[in-house]
Amino acid sequence: MRRETMPRPQEPIRWVVKLDRVPGWQQNCWIEPIGAGVHGKDYFLRVNPLPMMLMGDARNPPDYGRIMLCRDGRMQAWLGLYVDGRRGFSEREQAELARVATQLAAPLRLAAVLEGSPALPSLSPRQTEIIMRVSRGMTNKQIARDLDISPATVKTFLERLFRISKARNRIALIRWWQGAGGPDLLAD
Repeated sequence: MRRETMPRPQEPIRWVVKLDRVPGWQQNCWIEPIGAGVHGKDYFLRVNPLPMMLMGDARNPPDYGRIMLCRDGRMQAWLGLYVDGRRGFSEREQAELARVATQLAAPLRLAAVLEGSPALPSLSPRQTEIIMRVSRGMTNKQIARDLDISPATVKTFLERLFRISKARNRIALIRWWQGAGGPDLLAD
C-alpha cells in the first residue's frame, strides 16, 4: 500500500505525555514505551493506527522506541523508531540508541550549564527502572522479581540513589526525583 493511499486517523492522535512537562525519566534518553509500561501492547490498535498501517497487522503490532529531546522539561524534538513487534530491539540496538540519545542531548545539557539552569540528575536506565518501582510502592523483593535481578542488586542501586539524592528514606528519594521532573506517582 502506498503512503498516499493510506487512510489517515479521523481524530488527533492523543499523546500520553504532556509535551510541555515531560517526566524526567523520559527526557533525553532512549525509552521503549511499551516495555516501560507507558503504553499497553494494544497502543497501536487503540490510539495511533498509522504504524500499524505501515508495519504491522492486528496480530503483530510493531514495537517502538523514542528519544524525547527536552529542555527545562519541554520537548524540543522527538525521534522514534519502529521495529517488527515479533523481534523487538536487540541489546546491541538498545545500547547504540542509548548512546545516540546521550549524544543528541549533550548540546541541551551544555546550554543548561551555560545558562546556570539546575541540571537534572542523569540516571542510568536501571536506576530509572528501580526508582519508578520504588515510587509505585514496591519492596526490594518485588522490584528484584519484576526486573529479574537479586534483592542485593536492588539494594546496591538504592544505596547509590540515596547517595546521589542525599535522601534518607524512600519518600525523600521519590520527592527528589519528582523535583527533577519525575512523575508524581504518590498523588494517585
